[in-house]
Amino acid sequence: MLSYILDTHIWLWWTLEPHLLTRKATETISDPRNQIYLSVVSTWEATIKASLGRLSLPGGPRQFVQQSISQDGFTVLPIMPEHSIGIFDLPLLHKDPFDRLLVAQAISERAVLITEDPLIRQYGVATLD
Repeated sequence: MLSYILDTHIWLWWTLEPHLLTRKATETISDPRNQIYLSVVSTWEATIKASLGRLSLPGGPRQFVQQSISQDGFTVLPIMPEHSIGIFDLPLLHKDPFDRLLVAQAISERAVLITEDPLIRQYGVATLD
């Protein structure tokens, strides 16, 4: 079984705008043989953006996140100390703290990060191409 972590925008596209996903991303996320993680980093980022009025989450953050987890069968990935400490070893390519933490999680968990962000790919983390 392969493990994948969804970048925040990939999770939101999957849930709200699936037509924006690549065919490969859709097939990977849909494949029941794959372990798909939704990081607390992404739920945190989406909630902050919603509270600032920069993102609309149907039903509000609590309902949106709970519904996404239960409907899609994603495994919630908590933030562990080794994830946050892993940021220390990353080069300063990206100023977004959420993306840096997702990269550190992917490295620590030996998971593939599903993203369309070209800056993330510069970290040398495994990404879905």
